[in-house]
Amino acid sequence: MSDFIADYFDVTGPAYVVSTACSSSGRVFLSAKRLLRSGLADAVIVGGADTLCNLTLNGFFGLDSVSSGLCKPFSDERDGINIGEAAAFMLLSLERPDAPEAIALLGAGDSSDAHHISAPHPEGLGAEVAMRNALADAGLAAADIAYVNAHGTSTPLNDAMESKAIFRVLGENVPVSSTKPLTGHTLAPQAPLKPPFAGTSSATAFHCQSPSTSSHGILRLPQSAWQHAGSH
Repeated sequence: MSDFIADYFDVTGPAYVVSTACSSSGRVFLSAKRLLRSGLADAVIVGGADTLCNLTLNGFFGLDSVSSGLCKPFSDERDGINIGEAAAFMLLSLERPDAPEAIALLGAGDSSDAHHISAPHPEGLGAEVAMRNALADAGLAAADIAYVNAHGTSTPLNDAMESKAIFRVLGENVPVSSTKPLTGHTLAPQAPLKPPFAGTSSATAFHCQSPSTSSHGILRLPQSAWQHAGSH
């Protein structure tokens, strides 16, 4: 996919794919930051794409992770995920755009607890590390976060561990939700899919999780973010 995008936009420089399951498109933001800060790139196209296929569906059915109906993240009645498909990309640069309310990536963090091949740590230790790394990278405190768009897959294990991690890092007052009922679990492109759902000029956090890896980003979004996203 990276070669196709480079050819399509006629761009040069490093082009590669990050494959860490559901946290892939979160981790590409960290890769882009390193490329920009090292001077290896002037701008970086980041994102991901995933399509519905029997391999994916059969895999989640085999894990007994698919919901019997519409998924219900963080609900007592949650019973699994809905699988979706999507493609989403963003352009990152160190240059400040002319628009006064441009989206900004304030910080990002990741971790790899290698707890289990198909399950995250039950206490969310890897997720907690990723969140704290993102806050440190952004130079922000927990009180600065206005909203968290959580991974929220609606599986009993993920939502339980993620709730614990968010509570330990951000406390009990920050609003938290998951947009999985609207998009399904789109796997690779889920990180760049999250920002349009947060129409706020405050710092908004998104979290992506795979069984053994976590990625967490903090964005500043303009009030008009959702209107712009819906008009193109």
